[in-house]
Amino acid sequence: MASLISKPLPQCERHMNQVQLLFCEDHGEPICLICRLSQEHQGHWVRPIEEAALEYKEQIQKQLEHLKGLRKSGEEQRSQGEKTTADFLKKTEIQKQRIQCQLEQFYRFLEEQEQLFVAWMEELGQTIGQVRETHGTQVSKYTALLDELIGELETKQCQPEWELMQDIGVTLHRAKMVTVPEPWATPPEVKEKLHLLYQKSEFVEKSMKHFSETWRSEMETFNGEYGGGSMCWLGVIVIFPYAVDFWALSRREKNTCNKGRRKVMTGPHKLCVGLVGWVS
Repeated sequence: MASLISKPLPQCERHMNQVQLLFCEDHGEPICLICRLSQEHQGHWVRPIEEAALEYKEQIQKQLEHLKGLRKSGEEQRSQGEKTTADFLKKTEIQKQRIQCQLEQFYRFLEEQEQLFVAWMEELGQTIGQVRETHGTQVSKYTALLDELIGELETKQCQPEWELMQDIGVTLHRAKMVTVPEPWATPPEVKEKLHLLYQKSEFVEKSMKHFSETWRSEMETFNGEYGGGSMCWLGVIVIFPYAVDFWALSRREKNTCNKGRRKVMTGPHKLCVGLVGWVS
């Protein structure tokens, strides 16, 4: 009461010189004694303003504590969010560097395989060239022999009888001994290498098609479905079932080539990079 008297008390706007010492809970406003007796406040819950103020101060204190608790919780959540996002950024950077490293290794691997394949193709081309040269030499010798015999027979045919009959038996025998040239036959070594070439070329085409389709499909899913969601896959699938060891193709023995193919299937060039990610 003393605290209220020490300050000028608010005057009632309706009743002059009347101090608002009461509080009407129904209307939620301070009133004076005359207002309390008026018809407007009949049956209302009216009590001293000091008593009402004390209770409302307690309610204010409770609300302050509640709001301060909410603010503290919000600050803790913001701190946790900043910590979590910082962790995500760190993981993202690590995954980015890891993927870049893997892709660079994959590029180098493809370049190495291309160089091996080109070298093997050049070697195969040289082998085919040597076979063609050898066969051409044989055909040239055969043709030269035929030209020689044809020339001798044409000369004999135009000679006088006594000269024609000299060594006629030897000449005819030589002509009869000439056989039909053997048909062209692809050497087994070349045939085997060509078979391996078609086989491995088909393998490369199918593997690259599978790789391209898988890459495109996974990246479309990555960019479309998870681009803005809470699930972040920070990885990439690189599927290349197994690499071709083209040096194995240059082996000439069939068993060696078979071993080379087995090496291709199980060798260290097999590449399968898994999908790395996390869910926030």
